Amino acid sequence: MLKTLTLALASLALILTAVHADSRFKKSHWPSRIEGGALKVQGPGYGSWGTRWVTVDSGVTSYTEVGTSMGPVLVYAKGSSSSVVQLRFDTGMVQNRRSFRVATSIIRGGQYGALIRAGTTCYDYSWQQLRAIDCNTRQFK
Repeated sequence: MLKTLTLALASLALILTAVHADSRFKKSHWPSRIEGGALKVQGPGYGSWGTRWVTVDSGVTSYTEVGTSMGPVLVYAKGSSSSVVQLRFDTGMVQNRRSFRVATSIIRGGQYGALIRAGTTCYDYSWQQLRAIDCNTRQFK
């Protein structure tokens, strides 16, 4: 009985983390969630974005995010593909959307963007660019 309850709670925790997350950078905070398959991010409380919720995409099944000085970077799964986007920190405008046919994840965030891995290839995703880097040295190819 205890084992079943523990497994049920662990499953619930996985479901909850898959549908709600937050990203931060210094004093900025962007709550996010999946609601009815739509990935939404709330504004940090300033700029024209204010505290409105912005829909990033629909049909999203899971996601991760990291905060940067330029705004949150989100990597999300949709069907058999994955995408990465950055939302402008003060307006919530979706910028630099890139799609991949392989699983994609965030390696780490930085001040202006993030390092991401798509399959076996790593990228510097910053300054409205996506540039391949060596996964070990993190130098541009």
